[in-house]
Amino acid sequence: MREGIATLQSLYERAGSSFSDGPSPSGAPCRTVRQGRERRLSVGPEVPSYPPKADSHATGRDNSSDVPSPRGALGKPCPILSSDLAAELDGFARVTRELRCDVDHERDKRRRLEDIVRQLGFDHERSRANNAVALLENERLLLSLSNELATARQEIVQYHGKISSLHDQISNLVRDNKNMKGILESNGYLRRSKKPRTERTDEDVPRKT
Repeated sequence: MREGIATLQSLYERAGSSFSDGPSPSGAPCRTVRQGRERRLSVGPEVPSYPPKADSHATGRDNSSDVPSPRGALGKPCPILSSDLAAELDGFARVTRELRCDVDHERDKRRRLEDIVRQLGFDHERSRANNAVALLENERLLLSLSNELATARQEIVQYHGKISSLHDQISNLVRDNKNMKGILESNGYLRRSKKPRTERTDEDVPRKT
């Protein structure tokens, strides 16, 4: 218990008040925490003492920024914008807006160009597919024509063979006819026919000198 009382007493002493668990030896009333607070309130708030302001002409600095805080210490210096600085900031803001507009314009332009390139790619792929289909059609037509040409050549060769065979047959028939005619004439079964006088031969035609 005494340790607890000692702890409380040390806490009160740190707070600026006294603590006693009984009457004081001098018979004076004990100073409690409540009495200490009432005394501080009766005295009133302390007026902070500010350091003397330095002359602005001597320091070269304006004293308007040295605004004391409510607690008595110098607060943050309040920035005072001059007309030149405000104009410069306005210029920066205007340039920033213009740059932002330019960036948005370039972004839109790039988006349109990407769309055009994409459309050109689609058109190129479509044209490539159409060309491939047309090439296949041409190759198929060329193959068909080649087959027809080969068939026609084979038929021509066959016709040439047939024509040659017919020529041979005709030659054989002419030869056989001559032989039969000679045999018939030699045996007296066939007389040689005399040519009529009205017929003109090449010998009878007078030659031009």
